[in-house]
Amino acid sequence: SLARASLIPCSPPRSAMRAPSAPPPPNTFVFTANGNFQYEVNNVVNPTITLTRGVTYTFDLTAITDEHPFVINNQPVFPFAPYILDPAYGQLVTFTPTAAMPNTIHYHCTVHYGSMSGTINLVNCPGDLNATGAVNTADFGIFVNAFGNACTGCTSDLNNDGQVNTADFGLFVNGIQNVVRSANGKGFDFSFGVRNDVTFRITIINCRL
Repeated sequence: SLARASLIPCSPPRSAMRAPSAPPPPNTFVFTANGNFQYEVNNVVNPTITLTRGVTYTFDLTAITDEHPFVINNQPVFPFAPYILDPAYGQLVTFTPTAAMPNTIHYHCTVHYGSMSGTINLVNCPGDLNATGAVNTADFGIFVNAFGNACTGCTSDLNNDGQVNTADFGLFVNGIQNVVRSANGKGFDFSFGVRNDVTFRITIINCRL
């Protein structure tokens, strides 16, 4: 049998931070400062943000003044260096989480960090089984090598039923349909012959922009 999929542009995890009346552009987080010395991000106070590694996001800091410089680091309380994102305000800032960054990072105001801060959770790109920040032949090879095997806690067992089978392949395909396209919009096609005479053919797009 033949399984085939064509990918569409990536959509990052949906967030509760979308304002119901005027949602920001995709992958954009609009920061403002309220009268209680708190950040509001897409109209939510100091929210926890979930970002996907390899996807580029825009932090809209145009409404943030030099009273509230914005930084990202790996410290939950203090806005001290080393920084993952250097202090910024009054501008649009792009940010692309990488595989080297920890799963949890934090944003702060460098002045009012006691009340203006929040958590950023980083997740892997869908289908990125080896957590490199890209979905490619290596990830597909991991899946193919595990196909037909019993396993507990392995990355290819996407439905956690202790087996890597066609159900997991369906989840794999559905997941990577949300992988972001590379800058030139081109992917690559490959196929593997695997156990039980099943052949998988899938088009993979690099997670990185």
